[in-house]
Amino acid sequence: DEIAQLQQTLDFYKKEFSLVRSDKGTLNDMLDLKKKEVVLDLNGKLFRVDDELKKHSAHQKAENSRLQQQITQLKGDKTTINEQLLKLEAELNDLQGHVGHDNDCLLYTSPSPRD
Repeated sequence: DEIAQLQQTLDFYKKEFSLVRSDKGTLNDMLDLKKKEVVLDLNGKLFRVDDELKKHSAHQKAENSRLQQQITQLKGDKTTINEQLLKLEAELNDLQGHVGHDNDCLLYTSPSPRD
């Protein structure tokens, strides 16, 4: 009788062990599916982020090129303005050199009422 009871207990634990093993397999399968879902989701997000990064990078390169062209244009304008300024300074110095050096003086006299 005791052996039969031990046999029943052993059979019960065998079934429990079999159920736990089955649950473990089911849980592993669920984890694998969930892992695949997460990997697919992350890969999709990574692709979108990479695509956005490439778009922003291309836009930034175009903007950098445009700004570089503007800087080149401004440098050319600055050079032109500096050249014009030097010419104006030379003209001003020339004019200042002529001011006060004319010694010829014409004196205008009106006829006197006594004449």
